[in-house]
Amino acid sequence: MGSYIAQSDIENIFGTDNVAKWSQLDNDLATADTSRIALAITYAGETVEDKFRNSRYAIPFTGTISQKIKEWCAKIAGIWLYSNRGMRDTNAEGNKFQDMKENVEKEMDLYVAGVRRLDAEKHDGSAPTSPFVVG
Repeated sequence: MGSYIAQSDIENIFGTDNVAKWSQLDNDLATADTSRIALAITYAGETVEDKFRNSRYAIPFTGTISQKIKEWCAKIAGIWLYSNRGMRDTNAEGNKFQDMKENVEKEMDLYVAGVRRLDAEKHDGSAPTSPFVVG
């Protein structure tokens, strides 16, 4: 699994202060917990790879990473940091990032289905893109 984004990619979407706050489990600390941010980045990359496993695209993604893949990973990582801190919105709309999460998933589905195309290396069929058992 490759890291497709950096902390700054998440901050560009959600803001530096939010990412720092969401990364901390201790409300008294104002600095970012880079270990939790790294975990969120890994989670996001694995989530996107899992979505595209067994598709027309080679996993892991290599070469110049599409801006679309970076955007998905940054949004997934930010939402992971927000929701795994235990924060709950009390407004009538519920989790304010639920719509963003659903939109990312729907958009990835369009690419997996071939409705849209990524600028990414295609899977050539010579090797599996997911685990397999030889019996």
